[in-house]
Amino acid sequence: MKKTLAFFFLLSSPLLLCSCAKQGFPPGGPVDRTPPEVVSTSPACNSTGVSPQTQIEVTFSERMDRESVQEAVYISPVLERPPELNWKNRTLFIKPLQRFSSDRTYVVTIATRVQDQQGNPLAKPYSFAFSTGSRIDLGEISGKVTTPAGPQPRAFVWAYRLKPEKEPDPAKGNPDYITETDGEGDYFLRSLSPGVYRVFAFLDKDGDRKYTPEQEPLAVPPTDATLSDSAGSVQMADLFTVVRDPTRPQLPAAEIPDQQAGNALTDSLYNFWLTTVNKDTLGFVAGEVDAGVLDPEAEVYLRLHKTDGAAEYRFKAPREGKYSTGGVLPGTYFVWAFWDRNGNGRQDYGKPWPYQPAEPATSFAGAVGVRSRWTTEKVDLKF
Repeated sequence: MKKTLAFFFLLSSPLLLCSCAKQGFPPGGPVDRTPPEVVSTSPACNSTGVSPQTQIEVTFSERMDRESVQEAVYISPVLERPPELNWKNRTLFIKPLQRFSSDRTYVVTIATRVQDQQGNPLAKPYSFAFSTGSRIDLGEISGKVTTPAGPQPRAFVWAYRLKPEKEPDPAKGNPDYITETDGEGDYFLRSLSPGVYRVFAFLDKDGDRKYTPEQEPLAVPPTDATLSDSAGSVQMADLFTVVRDPTRPQLPAAEIPDQQAGNALTDSLYNFWLTTVNKDTLGFVAGEVDAGVLDPEAEVYLRLHKTDGAAEYRFKAPREGKYSTGGVLPGTYFVWAFWDRNGNGRQDYGKPWPYQPAEPATSFAGAVGVRSRWTTEKVDLKF
């Protein structure tokens, strides 16, 4: 049976492509804990007919820590030469060292790592679009970046517009589009032209704004995203970041029977142990898995990862969609489901190059609390 991609198509509007800019200044006080905001930009958001030689200006609501801004400004599509940054009071001047291409939409993103002089970061990434042509591209790709411990804020998200002659490799080639996840692990790539895109996410642990293989966790998509005039917005399946070390064997997470619990954690760990516990101390999780977009023969597994890292459980989801897990230790869990596409009984995270797609996965929004002798219900998951 032909496979259906786990995408949801939404409506787009030019008015939705810009982050909100608040005019005015934050209230004062003895201790400034107000996040800074962008109050104006030049070119203005969604401007068209912009000169290819334009200088970009971004004015903040207060004076900023300039060093934090230096490495947190992105122009997409990415320019070959990084722009020059200068300041005057609260205004950042972004001077490109090359001309913008004609008849093209560009997006400027200010990441959440930028801070004011009191150390308060932006509440969420800020972006605005402008075009050197007569129209703004409206394509959008959105999704969530997660780890077994929950949503991942401040992860880099790179998107490559696929070309027939070249497969993108995040370890070697710069992307066409860059953004970061917000505090909830969500990302939005906006103002994209029609085409096929491959999206990767990674945690920049060394701060060099590049992906370092075998050291930094990377997420590979389960499929590429196709944007067209009739399908201009794509919601991607969750991207799971994991460290990929080809020298280390990958072991499946252990399945925990109802009367047992233990520390069988993620796929990359070597050791685990089981401890018999009184079944009256265990709790349960119940809900529904909507896997309608998957093949009818698809086998879907649930994974419950304790937020403190003390235990992980895996259960096979029933065919009818509604599920109730076996017993798990009380605590708070991150819950997700994955499609075991190759039938090996574990979640496969794919490879960036040569490209091997990850198995589609979806997570429950927020942490799930489990109590002894109690079933936590309505933990629903949708692919």
